[in-house]
Amino acid sequence: MSDFENIIGSILSKNKQSRKIGETSLQNMLKLNAEQVCYNLIAAMSSENEDISGLAAILFRKKVIEEDHVKLIPESSYPHLKNSLFALVSPQKSLLFLKRLADVLVNFAILHNWANELMTYMAEWSVFDSASIKQFSMYLFELATEYTGTMEVLKENAASVIGIMWNVLQDNNLDVKLSAVKSIVTFMMGLGDEVTVMGYAQGMDHILNIIIKAVEDGNWNPEMFKQVLHSFAELTELYPRIWKDIIEKLTLTMSGIGKNNQYTQDVRAAAVETLVTLIKKAPGILRKNVFFIQETLALSFCLITEVDYPYDIEGWNQEGSDTLVIQNDPISSGKDLLGNLAATLQDAIFPHVMKLIPAQLQAAHWANQHSGILAIGLISDGCHDLITTIFPHVIATVLPFANSDSPRLKWATMTTIGLLCSEFEPEMENIYHAQIIPAICSCLSQSNLSKVQSQAASCLINYSRGLLVENGNPDIALTPYLPTIIEAFLRILSNPNNPFSLLQEVLNSIAMIATATGAGFAPFYNQLIFGLRNYVNMPVTTATVKDIRAASIRCIGCIVESLSEAGDAFKQEAESILNDFMRIRNSIDDTDPAYQAISEVLSHFALCLKDRFAPYLNIIIPHVYLQAEQNVDFKLTDAESADALNIDNGMNALQFELKGLGKKQLAISTTALENKIKACKILYDLVESLETSFEPYAEQTFRVLAPLISYPYNSDIRKFALKTIQHIPACCSNKQHIETLLIQLTPIIIQALTNSCGKSPKDAYKQIKALVEYINAVPSAAVIGLGAAHELSSILANSVREVFNRKIERGREKEKLADMELYEEEITEIEDDENADDSVLQKVMEIVGKMLKSFKTQFQPIFLEYFKNLYGELLYKPNATENEILYAICVFCDYVEFTGDLIAIDGNSPVLEQLIKNCYQVNVDIRQTSAYGLGLAAQFGDRAIFRRYLQETLKALNYIISLPDCKSEQLFVSTECAVGALGKIAIFHQPELIPAWLNWLPLKSDPEEAQVSHSLFLSNINQMSSYSSKVNEILGELKKVSPEFLNEESQSFLKQIIQN
Repeated sequence: MSDFENIIGSILSKNKQSRKIGETSLQNMLKLNAEQVCYNLIAAMSSENEDISGLAAILFRKKVIEEDHVKLIPESSYPHLKNSLFALVSPQKSLLFLKRLADVLVNFAILHNWANELMTYMAEWSVFDSASIKQFSMYLFELATEYTGTMEVLKENAASVIGIMWNVLQDNNLDVKLSAVKSIVTFMMGLGDEVTVMGYAQGMDHILNIIIKAVEDGNWNPEMFKQVLHSFAELTELYPRIWKDIIEKLTLTMSGIGKNNQYTQDVRAAAVETLVTLIKKAPGILRKNVFFIQETLALSFCLITEVDYPYDIEGWNQEGSDTLVIQNDPISSGKDLLGNLAATLQDAIFPHVMKLIPAQLQAAHWANQHSGILAIGLISDGCHDLITTIFPHVIATVLPFANSDSPRLKWATMTTIGLLCSEFEPEMENIYHAQIIPAICSCLSQSNLSKVQSQAASCLINYSRGLLVENGNPDIALTPYLPTIIEAFLRILSNPNNPFSLLQEVLNSIAMIATATGAGFAPFYNQLIFGLRNYVNMPVTTATVKDIRAASIRCIGCIVESLSEAGDAFKQEAESILNDFMRIRNSIDDTDPAYQAISEVLSHFALCLKDRFAPYLNIIIPHVYLQAEQNVDFKLTDAESADALNIDNGMNALQFELKGLGKKQLAISTTALENKIKACKILYDLVESLETSFEPYAEQTFRVLAPLISYPYNSDIRKFALKTIQHIPACCSNKQHIETLLIQLTPIIIQALTNSCGKSPKDAYKQIKALVEYINAVPSAAVIGLGAAHELSSILANSVREVFNRKIERGREKEKLADMELYEEEITEIEDDENADDSVLQKVMEIVGKMLKSFKTQFQPIFLEYFKNLYGELLYKPNATENEILYAICVFCDYVEFTGDLIAIDGNSPVLEQLIKNCYQVNVDIRQTSAYGLGLAAQFGDRAIFRRYLQETLKALNYIISLPDCKSEQLFVSTECAVGALGKIAIFHQPELIPAWLNWLPLKSDPEEAQVSHSLFLSNINQMSSYSSKVNEILGELKKVSPEFLNEESQSFLKQIIQN
């Protein structure tokens, strides 16, 4: 072994010091003579020792190419280096080494622009008389799709590339065939154009035939076969319609693989994954395909029947919690498949699944009954409406299994009842409590089967949560059963040998029951609190005991909140408990689960103690701030490197393959990330619970969370940061305090919108919404200053332009997706995005209105610069949506009201013309807003310009008022808005219309319009002496109207008139 190979050997060493010496030596050699190191690595790649040759290839890619040492090599040496690398391609080399060499070749080719030459070699290797070289060639084609430079070459020669791969498909070696299949599928995914990809759809039948032949042969590499099936799922994700003409064949093939228990779990799961992806991406195609539905349902039941520990109850009972978390085992794959069938195809599967479920339930073997029970729960979401029609039958079918002799059936029953409780809340709890609670309690009493007890407690959590929703009736459906439930829980909690998973579910269940029953939980407080506090104060000997203590703390927190209205005596008790918690908190470090649990329950105590909680904030909030501000480390390294083996405590690592870059490891400080998320949530809970009591901490909380509204690595952090900031105005009793925060928030939102502009309409909406909350909470938005208003207007206008650009792009997409059956998911996604963008338009409209109201004519130049044309174009856009027209009209209504400008050009006002035109719209909201705008124009606009449009305006308003059903519930608001506009015209322009206006008073539908009209009437009552009889009649009726229809000034004025 050469000296250089010895250096590589030391890098391979398990000894950390040896590795460090080897890596340092290599690094020094690269600095001294990178070219020689390249040749040394190439020589090492020739070694017969697979470990040496393989690591040499990895080091060449990582050290020479990725770390840019290749730039230290003279260009004149490149041709020789290239030829030396090509010379390493040999059928004597293992496929693993050849793949590592492929990573080097593709990266080197991109770096030195000889991709075309590499393609020539790849074509030659594809016909080489060696299975490993052919597979190497196909792998190179796969890699080439990952890089823009090489993929462009492939695209330019697409026909030849497909031809090369297609020829390899004819090879007699099955692994070679499968390599070619994967390469073809990967190449198709890289094309990026559905029309081009669909041009190859006819070839998918032949590709499936190869899979079928492989299934029949059975002599294939499981890892390779799994990868091919995964590539099918990835292709389906992008281009599900590629299977349109051979869906039955694909279904039968994947189903056959999924059902075959001779194959590895990974292979079977990959086949199921392809079907699940097809269900998600092409529901319109599948909904009417009875064969697909029946075959996939049969597969799902087959898989669900393959339970773990089928003949070992003790092993099953001791195994970790059996949940609905999706894994690769057959039962998890079956649940995933059935759940997606129901959620996506919904009612289409119902008649078919309802034939299978009774057959399963009536079968002799418990595993079939088990799958039938679980199936009812798994389809409950997607088939909600149809299950509702037979719900009594469903309950009568499932509940008897709670009394089965089989623990597995008891567990399945509790699982399904729990799912049904969530899906059919609160009706299920309100109606069937007398049957459900005894069944749950029966399973809770299975003292030798902790898994059944745990699932029963979990079921009770769902049941109790279902009573928290509107119309839930815990006083009938839960409180009467508390003696039996609490007794069962006390038996479980008193047994120190019960597993943590059971104790945790029981503690969580107690917490949820307390939340649901509120004051009804009070009689059981004394029975539970002593045991719970014992759990909190017991000696900590193991990690499990720490977890139990933390769960007990969370449980007590929920109980305290549920009894927050129990009186001063209980508040003293709560304070005593909190002091106990604070003592524990001071005696442990912040890595202890109890430390975080205490932080999480603070909001419960805050809700109970209210002002008495304030002293505790000084103690706990600094640490919460620290956790919220804590940096979260992210480290991306080579999976083979020494750094990958030495990650810091508190970091979790994920390894994955990056084609062309080898195996990578992403290490994340999950502890810091979790603490950061929880800290943000704690701050939100405190702000919400304490409201004005939190005011001393409002500004500091704002400063801590403001930078996190754009936090790129976690959506929960962004969510809680924004929600908390949005809620802070409710904590501030002093308006000046909110004004100060608004001044600080404005540039932060401007920056956030600048960063997210064009990227995420949902994030933009939330950010703008937060700003609206502050603007609404202050007397005038003018506090931000005209300069900030100008800057804000600029970014808001950009946001609106991005909305319009996205809408145009979606319009083009929708034209391509005319067939709803083929493109159901895509069309639904487009509609969701469209709604998100409409929300952005609405919030921008609100801010523009507030700016106009605050700055009035000072804002006029800014409006004309940024918003006049932007929103004006919507009123002339041929295919403008009703929402777009409505938002545009609202913006111009505010503009007219607060500036008086009708934007006239040569005496003609396009604003008035559009308001008149839109009074004839079919959409009642557009008619109403247009009529309102005409009233504003009459009151605030230029008198001479308005009078030019007077007759057209009256005609438009008369159209609204004269509709046959103008006084119907649907139209009455728009009618009264038109009446309000008529009143303004009568007062300010044409007094002879006053009698017509008075005939409609008082207004009774929309409080806002009614207040304006009634104020106008009362303040101009002196002009109406000619109509004293009608005026007195209106005054008499105004005495009786609800206060919301009169503003304070009108109420005062009305009292004076009556007194006089």
